Amino acid sequence: MPKGFYTQCVCVLLKKPVALSRLLQTLGDYEITAHNESYENWAISGPACIIPLRPEVNGLITVDIVERPWPDDMGDPKTSPDIFGPWSLGAFGPAAFPGCLQRAAEFGWRLDQAETFAQKHRAFIRARTTYSIGTDDEDPVMPPDCDPVKELRVLTTIVRKLLRLPEALCYFNPSGEALLDREYFQGTLRLAKEHGVPPLDLWSSTRCFDLESGWTMADTVGNEQLDLPDMEAYFATKHYEREEVTQMLYDIALYLLGGERMKDGETCGGPGEMKWKVRFREESIAEPSRRVMTLTPCDKRPLPSVLSER
Repeated sequence: MPKGFYTQCVCVLLKKPVALSRLLQTLGDYEITAHNESYENWAISGPACIIPLRPEVNGLITVDIVERPWPDDMGDPKTSPDIFGPWSLGAFGPAAFPGCLQRAAEFGWRLDQAETFAQKHRAFIRARTTYSIGTDDEDPVMPPDCDPVKELRVLTTIVRKLLRLPEALCYFNPSGEALLDREYFQGTLRLAKEHGVPPLDLWSSTRCFDLESGWTMADTVGNEQLDLPDMEAYFATKHYEREEVTQMLYDIALYLLGGERMKDGETCGGPGEMKWKVRFREESIAEPSRRVMTLTPCDKRPLPSVLSER
């Protein structure tokens, strides 16, 4: 799924809608170049304000209030094109797939009330980056030097303020299918700053699935925001620790963010003091369906049938 008119999107789920004036007050000393209470299609934008990002390339941040629950089905081209069209252009995130909130709640191991908050919210705030507002049709959707890490860092800082609203339930990253409360959000930012790394825990999520024959799959969701592939790692459950495998996935993401590349068929070091083989596959095992980089330990243990072609 290529990035559309909105290159990044992070959200705050709300107990109820807030007024634009409250939003502006919460943003504090951010430079606001425009704001507007009126709107035609909430899926594109609700009451909103604009913050400059990179004026030289028309880079903007839009922060808007949507006075209804998250549209998790993302619409239908025939029955609800007013939602489907904006979704296809990135209005809900560059890699937001239908069902992203449901999966974020189902696998929300970092938030005890994930399913409750997903069901309880009645509105949400979006903070998005874009380079397309007010441009001509022939202009590029985004500049060639677009930096996804910098974009997400700026949006994360904005959301940090928005989570102070009394109406705020939790942070939601639709492309990373992550639901987090304010305490976890703040703690992750502190740890990332201490270690000098991007707060990947805020932008993506890791999940684990039990496979047949005593095997487990760990995967990531959300790396596409960073122009990186999502990953799947397969391993014999009794011989590897899940925490070590999921940490390997984050370590590899940091390695790739540094400009390195991994090729199909090569190996890398991993848990168990073992080499892990890299493969690229066009379809993931679990939803959402996406291209993934897979990792399997070179320990010669027989693979379960579900992995026979991976």
